[in-house]
Parts: sequence; structure tokens; C-alpha cells
Amino acid sequence: MKHVSKLSPEALAALQKRDKRRLIIMTAAVIVLAITYFVTQGQKKRLESEAGLDLPTVQVPTVERFDVPIFDTLEVLDGIKDTRPQDRVILEPEALNAVFDYGRLLTVRHYDAIDIRDLTPEIYAELMANPSAHRVEPFRARGEIVLVATRKRADNRPEEHAGTIRLDDGTYAHFIVLTLSDGAADVGDFVRVDGMFLKIYSAEGPDGWVEGPLLCGPETIPSYPAFDPSQGIATDFMEEVRDDTLGEVTGLPFGPKWDLMAMALHFSDEVDWNAAPEIDGQMIAELFANPDAYRAKPFRVGISQNLDGGVEKAGENPLRINKITTGWIGNQNWSGQVPYLRYLAPFERSDVGYGKAKYLVAKGFFFKNWSYTTTVGDIRRVPVFVMTSVEPFEVVPDERPMIIMWGVFVATILTAFILWALLARDKKRSAQLHEALVRRRRARREKTA
Repeated sequence: MKHVSKLSPEALAALQKRDKRRLIIMTAAVIVLAITYFVTQGQKKRLESEAGLDLPTVQVPTVERFDVPIFDTLEVLDGIKDTRPQDRVILEPEALNAVFDYGRLLTVRHYDAIDIRDLTPEIYAELMANPSAHRVEPFRARGEIVLVATRKRADNRPEEHAGTIRLDDGTYAHFIVLTLSDGAADVGDFVRVDGMFLKIYSAEGPDGWVEGPLLCGPETIPSYPAFDPSQGIATDFMEEVRDDTLGEVTGLPFGPKWDLMAMALHFSDEVDWNAAPEIDGQMIAELFANPDAYRAKPFRVGISQNLDGGVEKAGENPLRINKITTGWIGNQNWSGQVPYLRYLAPFERSDVGYGKAKYLVAKGFFFKNWSYTTTVGDIRRVPVFVMTSVEPFEVVPDERPMIIMWGVFVATILTAFILWALLARDKKRSAQLHEALVRRRRARREKTA
């Protein structure tokens, strides 16, 4: 390249014009790169916000505040005797009335608020060994009714129902309640009783005298025998499951749902999860087209968006769990009519709730296709899974695109500055050259004149 001072004015002007075009092109490239980056980020946020539209909101239990009555007649408990076998066939009227009147006033919410304990074999043994240390403490017993009777005592006492239940381990407990609920009123019904412990009581049953803790509470509640993992799960437990259609909604059948929950809770270790297929748009379409072929089959959910989630009360169930985790998972790469799924899980995980984990990975079993109504009244279908694990996934941001963009930006600014400096210098030299030429021409004209 020739030195600038040796170029003609026309060549120097052409060089300056070319450098200006390069500067404009580089500046335009930086602007396009910046616009592309911000548009991409905006589109990502828009897609993320649209992914959760029209999903039924998970009902997260709210913390209820209410007063729990206080048992203020402790002195009547001193009259209770149950250390000797002959003492256990007697019900002391004053203590019975006080404890029963207190226990029947409490609701399920009250019992949950005062941390009621299940009558497990360990607690049962503790009560039998030292009953006086647990008077008027709340306990929850589940079992099959083997004896029940209705009676009305004197002194304008309300009608009450007394009975005996056989617990899961074959031991017995007794109850006195104000109400027998439907499905929890007859011999052979499996029930739950929430009540206050009065004493160790002995009563004559169908097969002789049996003794156990006596609970005083408001009502019997229908329940279910405890699931025994050693018995396994029937191979045909999903036969009654029917998938919803846009015109027919059958819900989530209780028996298969809790059998699948039991599979997720107790038998997930038997599954080769590495061989399980991963959910994508094509697989969801296949689940809609041929659901029976995939019923209770294992699937993996790769890194996906947490659309909604929370912890809910489980209700009475054979797994004896109090709360479950439910939610929705979606993925923008699941092309098709439904880029999301609904899940249930037989455990309590508050850390995967909406707003606490942006992305999740999960493993579980396909249950059924379920229909729901959107907020605008449309009916949609979505596959439902029972998960054996739901874990938050922390995405480590890839800073390389931003670093590259800033590198290009800084390099462009630096190059533009250098070009501007060179152009300014060349312009100055061009002016000097022009002035020198003008002086030379004047000098020649003066000589010839």
C-alpha cells in the first residue's frame, strides 16, 4: 500500500470513502447482534409465560388459624383406674363424660392442629405400658369394626356409639363417638377414629374379651386397610382405568391411583430407569393414540419447566401418607398439541413448588389421559403421571454468548475509534498536501509571470 502522502487527492478520497463504508458495516453488525440477543431473550420469556396458560391452579393448603379448646377438668382423671385387669372393664362415669364431651367437640382440623399421632404398634405398646402418662392425648386409630352398638345413658346424655376395631397388626382398640359416618357404621367396615385417650379398656367381642386403648371422639371416618409391600400389587390393577375424552371425564379412579402410588413409593428401585424412554412431543402423541400400551410403564422427564406445583392433603388412603405433591411440568421442545403434563407424587416436597424451582427432572409411571376445563371454558386433555421422584434442576447460565457479544462490541468500538483517528489524521494530511500543492502552483505562476 502506498503511503498516504504519496496518494493523489482523488485516491485519498476513495480510500476515505471505503473506510467509512467499513465503519458503517461494522456498526450495523453490532446493532443487529444486540437486537438479535434482546429479541431472543424476550421471546424466551414470552414462551415461558405462555407455557403455563389455562392450567388448573394447584390448590396449596392455606394455614388455618383457630382456637383449640382446652381440657380444664384434669382432676377427674385421677379417678381413672386401669392398672389391673379388673379395673379395665369399668368406665368411670365422671371421667368418661368429661373426656367424651371434650373429644367430640373437636374436628379433624383441631386434631391435625394439635399434632395427633397414629396408633402405631410402638405407641400402642407405650399406652399399654403406661396409660396414666397419656390421658387426654390425641390418637388416630384405623381398623375393621368387629363390634358396634348404640346406647343412650341417663342424665340427658347424647346418644353415643361404642365399638371395637381390629387394627392392622391384629391388636384391638375401642371407641366411643357421637356419629357413625356412612360407610363406617357396621361390622366389617374399615374406619378411622380420631379421639382422646381415656384408658385401657376391656370389652367382650365376638371371639371373647379383648383389651386396648379407648378413644373418645366425634365420629368414625371411612378408611382403608394399610398397603402391605410384601404382598405386592396385582398385575391387572390398571384394568379398570379408562382415559378421558373431550366428551367424557372419568377422573382418577381411587384404587388404581393408590396402587400406582404404592408402586412409585415401594417398587421404583426395581425399575431400570436408564432404559426408560424420555418424554417428548412424539411420546405424548403416542400416549394419546395408544394409552393402554403404556399404562403404568416407567418414563423419564428431562430438564423441563416447572409450570405449577404444591403440596396437598392426601385424604384417607392405604399408604397412610398425609400429604402428596402435585404439579405441572412443561417443555417448549415438546412439539405437539400438549407441551406439558400433570403429575402426582406420594411424598411431600415443598421445594419443587411453583416459584421455588424453575426447572425440574422427574421419573414416574404413566397413569392415564385426563380431561380438564381451562379458565376460559375449553376442555383439554393432558397425560397424568405418578412420579417416584421430582427433583429441582439448577441451570448454570452459559455466559459465553454474552462474553462473545461484548468482545465483538468492544472490538468494534475500538476499531471504529482507530478508523476515526486514522481518517482524522489522513484528512489533516490531505489538507496539508492540498495547501502545499496550491503554494507550488502559485510559486510557478509567479516565476512565469
